[in-house]
Amino acid sequence: MSESQHIIITGISSELGGILARELAQGRGVQIIGTMRRAKKSTDKFPRNVQVIDGCDLTKPECCQVLADAAKMRFRTRFGFVHSVGNFWHHVPFLQCGPEAASQMLASHVTTLYNTLQALVPMMRARKGGSCIALSCNSVRYNYPWMASFTASKSAVDSLIRSLSNEYSGDGLRFNSLGLASLKTHKVHDSKPHGDFCHFIPPKDIIPVIQFLLSKESYLVNGNTISLFRHSDQFYRTGYFDRIAHE
Repeated sequence: MSESQHIIITGISSELGGILARELAQGRGVQIIGTMRRAKKSTDKFPRNVQVIDGCDLTKPECCQVLADAAKMRFRTRFGFVHSVGNFWHHVPFLQCGPEAASQMLASHVTTLYNTLQALVPMMRARKGGSCIALSCNSVRYNYPWMASFTASKSAVDSLIRSLSNEYSGDGLRFNSLGLASLKTHKVHDSKPHGDFCHFIPPKDIIPVIQFLLSKESYLVNGNTISLFRHSDQFYRTGYFDRIAHE
């Protein structure tokens, strides 16, 4: 078994995280451990090869240790890790996003990733390999206004990933992040009804990219933020604030 068949996915209660878990679970021989912060509901339907750890708040180190213990029991060899946790962004002017809201945003994206990797990296080093993938955003690259706390959080995620890729490459570990454009989900659509939907990425379209980064064939890909986007003729013809308008 390799890290492309043994996978940890955090945040599977979100629309995107749930899609990732269900799609990746279809691979031959794949076993997945997925986490969700809230309690599991009867409407949470996952294949049998997805073990769900609910009530798992990754801002708390003890919850991350529960995840690590589950991985040690279920996965006897190398495994991959996909981090899909973080509060949803909203287009809010900087002065309307106070310190408390900004701290919550940072904790949801950065603290969860940091804590989880603190728990998982020792096991990955002991097994001499593994691939870690964090979901980031192209707002880091384009510096969009009205997204300050979210963009700062994702920038920190990218920096952490690059730092760890250098620190642990000698142990066979790989760390990369995906700089995503807007995803074609119901929540994103509702957040900006005048958005450039041609530019949006269907979540299933990122599955092959994740599968490649988890595979041994990606051994040369390390320490990168990989931008994913779809071309749209409309994108450069429409103003930013027109795309995010609600009226």
